[in-house]
Amino acid sequence: MCSSHRRGSNNAVAEYVVTAASSLLRRFVWADAEIRAGRYREFRAKMLADNLSGLDGLTAGLVGLGVIGLAVAEALHRNSCNILYYDPAPRDPRAAAAFGAKSVSLDELLKTSDVVTLHVPLLPSTQGLITARELALMKRGAIVIQASRGGIVDEAALAAALNSGHLGGAAVDVYSTEPPAANNPLLTLSGDV
Repeated sequence: MCSSHRRGSNNAVAEYVVTAASSLLRRFVWADAEIRAGRYREFRAKMLADNLSGLDGLTAGLVGLGVIGLAVAEALHRNSCNILYYDPAPRDPRAAAAFGAKSVSLDELLKTSDVVTLHVPLLPSTQGLITARELALMKRGAIVIQASRGGIVDEAALAAALNSGHLGGAAVDVYSTEPPAANNPLLTLSGDV
């Protein structure tokens, strides 16, 4: 059997990443919960004080620059993001350069990105790629979008980074086991996950 990714699915992932990033940056889930709980005034004051913004001018770091990563880079570029990427064997560095994307080390990407989005296959070299160490390197308030395969991110470490307030949010499209185990620490979080 043979299969290939179609451009449509690449665009769907890119759309998911932009939508998830926008939702997390503007705290849509939190805002909805606060308004429904009758705390509109408090929510509005905090939202204005935090000066919530969208993607424009932020640095987006892509881990993995294959076909899907390129589609995501293009979508983020259209939203006026500065693009960094980490990929030891990028599919098309010239196409990435057309979006102003710059190749950097994983550590540099994590330290400098406001949004980190993951697009790598699950291989022995990528399993557990993002652990507590890598999450600690990230900017305070940065967000993570897991659009790869389960097992790339240490889910307990991600939950801890979110609970501590170090990260501003996360969007998780896949889990290390699916369906996710009832005791998965990410399922105990509310709000910006």
